Amino acid sequence: MLTLEDQLKSFHDDDPVYAHLYELWKNAKFDLEKILQNIILIFPHYSLHNASHSEMIIRYIEAVLGEERIKMLKPTEIWLMLMSAYAHDIGMLVSDKDTRSYWQGEDFKDYLEGISDSSDLRKYAEYILKPQGEQKNLNLPSEWPVDVKMAVIYLTADYVRRRHPERSKEIITARMKNSPIRFDFSFLHFIKERIQLLLGKLASLHGASFDDIFTLEKCCQGMGQADDIVYPRRIAAFLRLGDLLDLDNKRFDENAYALIGDVPATTEAHRAKHASLEHFLVKDNKIEVAYDCPTEDAYLAASGWISYLKQETENLALRWNDIVSDGFGSAPVVTSCKIKLNGELIQGNALNSFKFTKDTIFELLQGANIYRNQFACVRELIQNADDASKLRLWEDLKAGNVTIPDPNNQNKNLKLTELIPFDIKDEIRNRYPIEVTLQYDEKEKRVHVIISDKGIGISEQQLKQMGNVSESWHMRSDNKRLYANMLNWLTPTGAFGLGLQSVFQLTDTLHCVTYPRHEDAKEIIFRSKQKGGRITTSNLVTEESYRDGTTFDFFIPEVAFSHVSWSIGGLLDQKLNEIDPFEYTGLDIEKAFLLYYIVDCIYYDVNNNFFPIKIKIKGKDGKEDLDEFQVSQKWNYEEWNRDPNRLMTTKDGLSVTYDYEKNIALAYDKKFGISYVIRIKNDKNSSHGTRAFFKGVRLDSSQFNNLIGNPYYSYLSATIYLDGLPTREYLTLSREKIREEKWEILRGTLLKDIFDVIRFLIGSYIKNSVGDSYLAFSLACLMGGFLHPGDTENDIHTFRDGLISHLTTPIKYYSYHPDSNDEIKVKTQEIEAKEFFEKIWRKAPFWVIKMNDSFYEYPFYVHRSDEEICKEIQKAIVQCSVEGKLNQNTFIFIDGMIEEILSIYNLSSKYITGSIEHKNILYQCELNSEIMIPKVSPSIKTEINDKVRKDPRLLTDAIADYRALAIVYSKKHLSYHHRFQWGLMSKAYMISPFSKTDIADNLDKIRSKLDLKLFWNHLINREDFKALVRYVRENNLNKEVTEEEIQSDYHKWIMAIIGSQISLENEENNA
Repeated sequence: MLTLEDQLKSFHDDDPVYAHLYELWKNAKFDLEKILQNIILIFPHYSLHNASHSEMIIRYIEAVLGEERIKMLKPTEIWLMLMSAYAHDIGMLVSDKDTRSYWQGEDFKDYLEGISDSSDLRKYAEYILKPQGEQKNLNLPSEWPVDVKMAVIYLTADYVRRRHPERSKEIITARMKNSPIRFDFSFLHFIKERIQLLLGKLASLHGASFDDIFTLEKCCQGMGQADDIVYPRRIAAFLRLGDLLDLDNKRFDENAYALIGDVPATTEAHRAKHASLEHFLVKDNKIEVAYDCPTEDAYLAASGWISYLKQETENLALRWNDIVSDGFGSAPVVTSCKIKLNGELIQGNALNSFKFTKDTIFELLQGANIYRNQFACVRELIQNADDASKLRLWEDLKAGNVTIPDPNNQNKNLKLTELIPFDIKDEIRNRYPIEVTLQYDEKEKRVHVIISDKGIGISEQQLKQMGNVSESWHMRSDNKRLYANMLNWLTPTGAFGLGLQSVFQLTDTLHCVTYPRHEDAKEIIFRSKQKGGRITTSNLVTEESYRDGTTFDFFIPEVAFSHVSWSIGGLLDQKLNEIDPFEYTGLDIEKAFLLYYIVDCIYYDVNNNFFPIKIKIKGKDGKEDLDEFQVSQKWNYEEWNRDPNRLMTTKDGLSVTYDYEKNIALAYDKKFGISYVIRIKNDKNSSHGTRAFFKGVRLDSSQFNNLIGNPYYSYLSATIYLDGLPTREYLTLSREKIREEKWEILRGTLLKDIFDVIRFLIGSYIKNSVGDSYLAFSLACLMGGFLHPGDTENDIHTFRDGLISHLTTPIKYYSYHPDSNDEIKVKTQEIEAKEFFEKIWRKAPFWVIKMNDSFYEYPFYVHRSDEEICKEIQKAIVQCSVEGKLNQNTFIFIDGMIEEILSIYNLSSKYITGSIEHKNILYQCELNSEIMIPKVSPSIKTEINDKVRKDPRLLTDAIADYRALAIVYSKKHLSYHHRFQWGLMSKAYMISPFSKTDIADNLDKIRSKLDLKLFWNHLINREDFKALVRYVRENNLNKEVTEEEIQSDYHKWIMAIIGSQISLENEENNA
């Protein structure tokens, strides 16, 4: 990656001044590295403030800027940026003479007396403030002089820390008498006085308030040529941000720390804070941070630091255009920050949200990167059009202009209160199309985007409301009155004005023509903040006496497409593969790419919009249509059936119907306005997981991927339409995610509804005798995980008995046949699925083999030939020595065929044998409501012990030899473990007793049984081992287990791990 130093060097040959600046920087860096090493003498208990801190600041500034923006910087600004990173903390150095002077001054006495009782420095101040004659009142220990020495160090450090930014300025500008360092920041008067003064100001501003940045001029002349322009505010802002981003692990000198002894509690909290960082990313102008803190003090330190970071980035976003040069991109933004305390997210830890004010909303939306990409404005305008169309549909429904016949009684219409989204057929939706027209303007090198709808138009009152962009649609009193009793699934997204602001990331002007009913048509021009943020309107004189809707249009400059990317397999990718650049004459292929890219964005963001979206790509003259697309919701509304015989409605207001021919279930939750399109896998279709749309806009899949999750995805897929939830409460600002505080509540609602749908489908299948064996197989699989806890044994038996006769899908298995010579023979056989499920339901044991390459295709294993598989199973039986556990009635299945079914039914392993390393493992399984701890063969035990011997605090599957160590997988995050996962259907776990030090050093010293005994006696008295034993007891599978039993099993395990190693070494030594 291009660095700031590389960029400064690139100017070396352009001007002798630049060459000299580069050489000065290299020499200064060498000297300052040595000078900064001495900060630890004054601040021994602080995080490292030597050259490593300066380098981290530079590295994170470079990460935030990125190569393209680094290339925009000029030599003097780069030099100042590098120098300020190395010199901003130079004021932390203080001479002995200055220290003595401080302690003699009245200001320092005031500082001591001003330390509050709540401060962790108070006890050190007490040592100094109490007269020597009163020392006895402090109950000081005999070594109190050492404590006084540390008090002097800590108090001096705190006093200097508060003043070090200004001290740095005085040292840099050579205004400090008796400077603690020998360094000429004028570089023999080569650096102009104003540049040297600016460097001093930059150093002082890293400890000042954000607003103090604006005491600097926005730009000034540098040291070199006419275009050598410096942006002082930009340097100050990035220095402050880089300083805050130096938050990674290993920022304390642990060797020095061990020599210090007792330190202030705040120091310990910050040390723990750095150690608790478990995720950190600075990339593409975005910042992600995640902590898991072991103590409340560390949690508060991390929370405070995140608050500083968030506040700094918010301030940058709000004042971005007053800080940077034109065309310098957008402000960095903290996109993710999570702080946990011992593995738990604390409720109410929401970070400070942006404060919208009338004067700053424009800069906020232009500066802060809150959208997935800058073309999200097209999505926002389409969403506005969709909202306006819903309001028009609601008005037409109320007025009787649109009616929905009752399918069960053609002589009457459905009541408004009865309507759900599935009732609005395509015939009605097509009356309210949204049209998007795209054309390339060859002359101006830009793309013209036009978005029109047939909605309610923009009235005078609504135009006034749109000027207040932070006010939600739902909060406006006239809207509440006008659209009272509106169906929740028709309510608009929320804030018409907010969506408009996203356009100003790409253009300065948004043009609009609107036709509100009962008012004159209007032409409206919206302008960005750079253009004064004004909205101007004028009435249109038009021959069209009556029409509905609004048209927005704006221009996107070609340069905005400089860094776009697209998905392989998406619409744009398909078009690029279809078009022959030498045959395509409608438009230059590079220009067509720009237009198809916008279409691709629309397909991704709003490909399930409530109303159809018609997209046209125009030719050069604007008359010819080069291409057309239509985007609409994917279900066929005719499948919604209100026939009472095919419609179920639960007491909670969930309605479900199913079409077995098309294999699609439609469901609607009236209370929350949520629609579901659910497909169960059969031989004609495959699943695609879970997708979700909020009022037509695609939501980030990361939240919904695990809603149903594996292994259910193999048998069930769902598309969810969240149309009835209030946007302000549920969506983040980018409108791409559900708010964290709402997610768990919503997740519970969605799962309950899906449970009800599965229950209905099973009952309906049985009632209607559908006869689709593949569908029956999927339903039998899902029944293991989607029955309600309240279902009785009779309910469950009814479902099983009803499905059993339809489970005729063949399943391949392998049987064991010892011949007359006691040689093992394995044969391939088939059973109907009902026999397999009967085994599960009767809790009969069977065997599963996990092979090295167990791939499968539903529901048959197809990767290798039967002959190859039989040989593999024969070899595994011999290697695993399980002949005595098998007989001619033994069923052996390949894990790839049924592993997901085992997971759904929560089956347990009774016995496990084979080789973890070679992924050739045999499991004896059965259905058990309780968590089983399996017995394992010596080969498995040896491989576990070998792994534990090499890795500290390993979390591995529990085995029956050490039952007292079996824990449930607690939510508590075990900071220093990683997972050794090998068991099929793991339910219980155990934690290795060995720490990092044990693995690295202690275990290697054990050469005899005496060494082993000494190690055990040392281990049981260690605090970390005691804490481990307590944790195992608190999270144990057996709530009655004692700490003595846990210690006993740890002793057995350690003897097995290390004792075998001692025996092996003794044999080698004897040999």
